[in-house]
Amino acid sequence: MSASRQVLSYVGLPVGLVKIDKCHTEFNFQQAYTFLKAMIKEWLEREIEPRVFNRKIVAAIELASPHGRGGQYSVCWVAMKFLEELWNMTFTIQSPWVNFLNRLKMKNLNSPDDLMVSGSSFTDCIVGGPMTPEEMVLDIFRYKFPIIW
Repeated sequence: MSASRQVLSYVGLPVGLVKIDKCHTEFNFQQAYTFLKAMIKEWLEREIEPRVFNRKIVAAIELASPHGRGGQYSVCWVAMKFLEELWNMTFTIQSPWVNFLNRLKMKNLNSPDDLMVSGSSFTDCIVGGPMTPEEMVLDIFRYKFPIIW
């Protein structure tokens, strides 16, 4: 792969996507999530209340498993769809991920780095887990990214 990597940014902040070459993009969930939280803080001009944010996380993760939460989904697609839904609950402008999300396959692997997850068990784990929904999302996605596709 080429040595020239282009970090994609929005208002000067990295959005978790790095264009590696003409055909490959790296998706870093942690960086994208950090960007989203920074944008919400800037928009609200304060930190969002954790209880409110956790309700948004639960709603966004449920929307990221669209077919009655059943079936297998690409973890890359679920993570990006989750970010997209969380963005759309907060902002009226298009997210920096929408074009990449539209290129991802929902029900198939997007790259050798990708893996499939069960929609219902994934959602149930986040909603009914031993930690807050935010902690569960970060814990689950921590080991699955970055992914190159």
